[in-house]
Amino acid sequence: MNISKSYDFKEVEAFELGYAPFGRPLMTTYFYIIDEIIIDTAQSNMRKYFIEIINGRKINKCLLTHFHEDHSGNASILKKLKKISIYGRKLTMQKLKYN
Repeated sequence: MNISKSYDFKEVEAFELGYAPFGRPLMTTYFYIIDEIIIDTAQSNMRKYFIEIINGRKINKCLLTHFHEDHSGNASILKKLKKISIYGRKLTMQKLKYN
């Protein structure tokens, strides 16, 4: 069972994604879009839903809070599709091999 929900907080859009091979997901992850900036990219096993959400949106920067897969799992596809820069702390960039 997958979860894909969105929440509108005026200037901030929040998206909740979660995956489980059966039953409800034990964990979900959030990512946010503020203006043309996306914060985190959710887990890679929810890539299909992530791409559906970002398609048609103008996004020019990505900020990763940290390198864990549930927050950075779609950073590479985002970079490829939107041709944007990815930002984060030095350790995050090293772990993900972004310079």
